[in-house]
Amino acid sequence: MRIPPGPPDPLPRSGEMPDATPTERIEAWIEMMEAHDRFTREWFAERIEPGQDLDEVLREHYRREVNEHESFTVAIAKGQLRRELGAVQSDNTDKYVE
Repeated sequence: MRIPPGPPDPLPRSGEMPDATPTERIEAWIEMMEAHDRFTREWFAERIEPGQDLDEVLREHYRREVNEHESFTVAIAKGQLRRELGAVQSDNTDKYVE
């Protein structure tokens, strides 16, 4: 199955909601997520090959996105662990630290 590269990131939205209630903020977030979902579906629908199942293409796209995000998050956590371990070791030069 040929999966085209994912859509570009949407343009940032301007406008803050300093006086919005929690309910209004949640509604705005849901609206944004639904708009993103519509955009992503339309973007892929225009680019997949005839006969390809749009839902399967989207599942594969999101599967790749999750794997990429997970790998990135694990790399950040490992880097943080190395930095913290290095700080502990330098603070405890006379002690054994694994």
